[in-house]
Amino acid sequence: MTHRGQRDFSDGRDRPSNDDIRPGDRVCTGANVHANHEVIAVYGDKAWIRDLKSGCDGLTSLSRCHKF
Repeated sequence: MTHRGQRDFSDGRDRPSNDDIRPGDRVCTGANVHANHEVIAVYGDKAWIRDLKSGCDGLTSLSRCHKF
């Protein structure tokens, strides 16, 4: 999935190397400690995620995603 002209969402923090996030992984974002999103696709440093409760999709930086 790509969006031409999409601006970089990077917040300047590097993603830990042991956090190898792939499609199908359950992740949390930010300070949330519950895995409430599923990764649909990964492209570069972005992840397409789906909220498991609402079913809404969104794009976010991989640096904001953490799996357990």
